[in-house]
Amino acid sequence: MHEMSGKLSTSSYFFLLVHLGVHISKVFAETIEYRLDDSWPKDKSLFSAPIFSVAVNQDNGDVYVAKRNTKDSNILHFLRDGEFKRFLQVEGTLEQVHGLTFHTDLQGKQSLWATDVGNGSYGYTVKEYSLDGALLRMLGTPGIAGSHLKPLQFGNVADVAFDARGLLYAVDGDGGVNNRLIKLNSTFQDLWSVGKEGSGEYEFHIPHSVAVSPRTGNVWVADRMNNRLLVFDQKKPTLLASCSMKGGQPYSVRFSADGSHLIVAQLNNDTVTFVSSVIDSSVCKTLGFVQLTKTVKPHLVDVDLKSGAFYVGEIGIPGCQRFVPVQKRKVLGL
Repeated sequence: MHEMSGKLSTSSYFFLLVHLGVHISKVFAETIEYRLDDSWPKDKSLFSAPIFSVAVNQDNGDVYVAKRNTKDSNILHFLRDGEFKRFLQVEGTLEQVHGLTFHTDLQGKQSLWATDVGNGSYGYTVKEYSLDGALLRMLGTPGIAGSHLKPLQFGNVADVAFDARGLLYAVDGDGGVNNRLIKLNSTFQDLWSVGKEGSGEYEFHIPHSVAVSPRTGNVWVADRMNNRLLVFDQKKPTLLASCSMKGGQPYSVRFSADGSHLIVAQLNNDTVTFVSSVIDSSVCKTLGFVQLTKTVKPHLVDVDLKSGAFYVGEIGIPGCQRFVPVQKRKVLGL
């Protein structure tokens, strides 16, 4: 692996060879830098189909990777060092995986939450799995797309996130019948929902990812087709701020380990962009970015909060890559 570094005004850049020389990436950063860990994972041949999402166990750094096959989906379990451990036995219950989130509840129970955008008997749902792959819970009405909240129905749920109290937020609208953000209570009944299709203040056009600020508890949404990030109060669906993304549609929102910035995948231009968690203008403040090889198509990401590394699932040239921080800077977040 070859690496070059230098200064260009306040920016720095370096070149990375990725995927054992198959993919080449450039990294340009102003205040935030990451470098590729090309040793992860140890066996890249396991990525034989599009990798839609990735989730990190924050207790031990294990990584779960969601692979969508032609007829169903798999979840692969890796150790932090990149060693492959096992396939979770989710076949038959997970049709078309989209998002994947690791969650530890207030009682210490760990589980994986997957969004399923399939149209079969298990589709249009959010599923909770044990770490062995046992299906524990399904939210929504399996096999039936809809907009009702009682009983709860989903269209194509793209992603979910949890706040510090363990309450779930879902963005429902990856090209399905809905374009909304939903908050559920501790028994997974709706507390509030907001959104319809459009480009106005309380509207979405494919809300594709959701994250909760570790500093403020505010809820961030990647409003994909509107090319913007939206920030809502968690107690009630009040829009607090928004900013437009340069260079392409935002596919993911995940906070960095220190909460200073968000890691935003932009699939259309094969970029992962680092965005300040402070919104002080109508345009999102870019702190740096990773330029991936053309047609990699980064989709969703997750962050190891202990090491600061982030993982990106890729659906063009199937893969999952790990990037580790080079330097950190603390910024107060919204």
